[in-house]
Amino acid sequence: MDKIVLVLSDIEVGDGSLTDDFIDDDAFCSFISSYLIHRYDHIPIEIVFNGDTFDFIKTGHNNLYPRYITDDISLKKLDLFAKAHPKFFAAVKKFLKKKKNSVIFICGNHDPDIMFNSVQKTLKKMLPGKVAFSGFYYKQGSVRIEHGSQLDLIFKVGKHSVITYNNKKILNLPFVTYIIFEHLMPIKKQYPLFERVSPKKLFLSKLKNLSRRFTVLNTKYFFKSLVKVIKNKEDPTYRLAGSYVRKMLMRMVNNHYDVAFDKMVRKFIKKTKGTEILIIGHSHKAREERIKDKFIINTGTWRDEYILSKYDNVIRAKSKHFAEVIITKNKIIGARLIRYKSANKSIDINVFGHFQ
Repeated sequence: MDKIVLVLSDIEVGDGSLTDDFIDDDAFCSFISSYLIHRYDHIPIEIVFNGDTFDFIKTGHNNLYPRYITDDISLKKLDLFAKAHPKFFAAVKKFLKKKKNSVIFICGNHDPDIMFNSVQKTLKKMLPGKVAFSGFYYKQGSVRIEHGSQLDLIFKVGKHSVITYNNKKILNLPFVTYIIFEHLMPIKKQYPLFERVSPKKLFLSKLKNLSRRFTVLNTKYFFKSLVKVIKNKEDPTYRLAGSYVRKMLMRMVNNHYDVAFDKMVRKFIKKTKGTEILIIGHSHKAREERIKDKFIINTGTWRDEYILSKYDNVIRAKSKHFAEVIITKNKIIGARLIRYKSANKSIDINVFGHFQ
């Protein structure tokens, strides 16, 4: 074999606070070490961090969530990540010490800040070696790797990732990101476990009072935000399409928090010429799917998440996955989803004990 491509998504390295959902640094380090053994000494290995590698969105700045994100703010957040997760950065540095190895960063909806040139330069200094940034997707032969948020209407970023407003370069974020800043982060801080449990519809069906509270909070916020949109027509961070408004209203009023974009993914791969294998993330649901002669791999998430059973009130740790692509003589000879066997055992937690 000439090359191995490893794809991970939705790690969401954070600042070490209550809202940081990446907890298992040791599992990540163990994963990296498993590809540094003698067996791979002469095989180039490329790790593709397929979006949401870093959680810039849920990381505050001076205990606030500013609407206008400059590169200075992004760099300060990146520094927090390095201090909170030294093991993560050390593992990637160790991987890159082998000159045959390389790393690609793809942009996701939680780490749009990596589109700033200054952030890219800083990451390259932090991680010496072959490091590249490929925007929203990366192509390797017939394999297309992209996070998936660009296929999801409410998270899709416009033509320009960075725009100028009031003589400052700021991130051009989808409107839902500002909803996260203003509305969802206070909820996240009060109920940090909620966002990490799926399916959320089942979760809320078991917690009627919480469900009703969320419905009231969401509805109030939605109409307040519409007033702000009308008042701030000239501000690019308040612009949104009518179809976007309808979709967000339905999701917020119905307490629909899980990412649902599978139909768009299927439609996309069917019409995309030259792509036989599509590797995505975004939904945090690891799976494989065949559509005639095409293949979809979703690599799930490496953050700390749980699955709620239909049959009891217990949540169990979700497995971590990655994709492995084998290339020989410039041809893709195999691609598969691999479940990573973490040393950490699944922990059963009575979910109701955390929401009394």
